[in-house]
Amino acid sequence: MAVLGGAENWEDMELFGRSYQKWLKKFLKLENGIPSHDTFRRVFGLIRPIQLEGATVAYMSDIIGRLKKVLKVNDTDKRHICVDGKESRSTGRKRDTCEEIRNLQTLHMFLKR
Repeated sequence: MAVLGGAENWEDMELFGRSYQKWLKKFLKLENGIPSHDTFRRVFGLIRPIQLEGATVAYMSDIIGRLKKVLKVNDTDKRHICVDGKESRSTGRKRDTCEEIRNLQTLHMFLKR
């Protein structure tokens, strides 16, 4: 199963939706509220991996195009924008407590000529 929004299972996806419902409503209608974990499982089970890959590539191409505009990168100047994201394990704990916070997230971007 793919990890989405920090979720590791269908129940986590539903919990994320319920926890961030107010924020999500800025982008989605959510006329019937947040889908249940069973709905997430069924919908993701219907998605063909090759179609998901195509949609992801198209989305990322659009994002990179927009990024090039913002960074004022001309295709003749730079050939690649390398993006690398990482999550540092075990950084999401408060010392001497069992309380957890989100792990440290880092995003590196490199412009290659």
